[in-house]
Amino acid sequence: MPEGIPTETALSFLYNRLIDQPRSKQMKQTYFQAAFVATTISLLAVPHALAQDPLCYRTTATGQIVDLTALCTRGPTEPNQIAVSNLSLDVPEEEFLSSKVKATITNNSGKPIQVSTVMLQVSRADTAIVTIPLDVDRTLKPGQSIVASGLFDKAALQGQNPQELSIKFQGLQ
Repeated sequence: MPEGIPTETALSFLYNRLIDQPRSKQMKQTYFQAAFVATTISLLAVPHALAQDPLCYRTTATGQIVDLTALCTRGPTEPNQIAVSNLSLDVPEEEFLSSKVKATITNNSGKPIQVSTVMLQVSRADTAIVTIPLDVDRTLKPGQSIVASGLFDKAALQGQNPQELSIKFQGLQ
């Protein structure tokens, strides 16, 4: 069997060879057992293929993966726990300058909330033009508000008239 052929293909090849060739029942059973053992060994040789990757992890400088799932067991943030207000869009008239979005983000819950990225959507007449991520990466205390802003390429607005554009909160990531 040539190298680089997936295990499934190799097993299919062996199985078809066993059926197509006139051999004794014992010889077919021996070939099948050898294929089963080879498959088991190949799966054991690559244990990460069987393991489920953690959803919350850190890779160390040496390449080891540290499972941080126990630290990341908080459920998803309720949409009404985070309020986004004072949305603004600044599109300069100059052709090569970046455009800017700004928003006030408030924690309306009674507990600290980690906010990584706030997604804002720029639209024209209810048609989405571009979604802009604002990287916040902060833990907001209950009642705390912060102002977040971000730059994006003016070309993403596809030549739309800035006066006809609206901006809204799309969600958290």
